[in-house]
Amino acid sequence: MVVVSGMRVWSICQHHLLPIWADISIGYIATDRILGLYKFARITQKYAHQLQLQERLYTPSIMRGVFREKHEARMEFLRLTERSHI
Repeated sequence: MVVVSGMRVWSICQHHLLPIWADISIGYIATDRILGLYKFARITQKYAHQLQLQERLYTPSIMRGVFREKHEARMEFLRLTERSHI
């Protein structure tokens, strides 16, 4: 599992038109290739620099794929991201 955390992004709330900040953690199960850190920054910037609903950005987590399907993978990811903020 590859985990990148501690990324801070900003966006604009589409309802209030005020800036909002979010701390992002990304994790994925690597197969034969590992993405560089720059790719994660580009993905989060592209997503965050659109108008957002602050409720959608501030959900505790958005889990997809194996993290949604397998409880063990989800808990490992959450443990790894929790330790990185300490």
